Amino acid sequence: MFETDPYLDRDMIMGRGSTDELPEVSPTYVAFSTLALVILTVFTNVMFNLYIKPSVDGVDQPARIQRVPLVNPADQQFE
Repeated sequence: MFETDPYLDRDMIMGRGSTDELPEVSPTYVAFSTLALVILTVFTNVMFNLYIKPSVDGVDQPARIQRVPLVNPADQQFE
């Protein structure tokens, strides 16, 4: 049976005891990844609004709005 140090395990979990370093991420990689995610988001939103939403909600018919002229309440006569 072998004995383990609980503080050593905690240090390994917290990353203080690891000797492996994470690779550096270049700024151009971050920029291209961000641009790709923005383009993908716009593309999926357009595809959703063009194909999925109309099939679920049905085709929206424009509602006819009846326009009436505004009337000043001071000009109205009391009946």
